[in-house]
Amino acid sequence: MAGRVLGYLLNCRPPQQTIAQLSEALLAGRSAITGAVTLLAGHNAVRRFRSAGQRVDHVSLDPRALEPKGFSASPYQEQAALARMALDLLADDDAERRAIVEEAAALASASARS
Repeated sequence: MAGRVLGYLLNCRPPQQTIAQLSEALLAGRSAITGAVTLLAGHNAVRRFRSAGQRVDHVSLDPRALEPKGFSASPYQEQAALARMALDLLADDDAERRAIVEEAAALASASARS
């Protein structure tokens, strides 16, 4: 749910949304949205604020979320290597199962380059 909230806040207009608006847009319960917002706020990905005189909180993307953060690429490199090994084992398997593992390998490889 946190990924859906973050993705929506990256693209929505206006950029400030209430919990109710997020709930309606993402077809999710208010408690799920609140939990995701709390999680994301703890990681400085979103900020939750209330305007003077209003009773409802608004949520928006925290600009700090777009700043590059130093992280180790090695876990992603290891995940990509494991996914490629899995692809070798699935050489004769059905295309749908291979596609899932191929996607995982591509995602891990892209994350390792970031």
